[in-house]
Amino acid sequence: MSVALAYIHPIWQLVGIVSMLMAATWGLRLRSAHRKSSGIDYPSLQSQHVRLGTLAVTVIIAGAFCGLVSMPLFRGEGVFGTWHAWLGLAIGILLGLGGYYGWKLHTSPTRRAPWSRDEARELHVFCMTLGLFLSLAEIVM
Repeated sequence: MSVALAYIHPIWQLVGIVSMLMAATWGLRLRSAHRKSSGIDYPSLQSQHVRLGTLAVTVIIAGAFCGLVSMPLFRGEGVFGTWHAWLGLAIGILLGLGGYYGWKLHTSPTRRAPWSRDEARELHVFCMTLGLFLSLAEIVM
């Protein structure tokens, strides 16, 4: 089982990272359309971004959880015995926060939100970008 896990975990996470990159490109197109008021199909693109982003974050967090559980079960090491595990925890927290801010943007009414939508949008972008960057850096750890 540990041999199979050595291949399954990286492939699973790579699928999540590629999905997150695709969601990020759709998010950048949304941001550009929002700023320029261009004629793209904003609701359709937003729906795609939300669906794929939710899937990508879920895949990456589930893969990180499975990686942590596998450490004591299949490798006989402590749960946080490596830098890879600690960085995975930081990535999970960042993606969770970024997903929370994205969810708030998606579900809150435009004019009645008690917080600034621009602030939430910037926090969403910051958390997701840093989480994606650290995910790419973790590949080599």
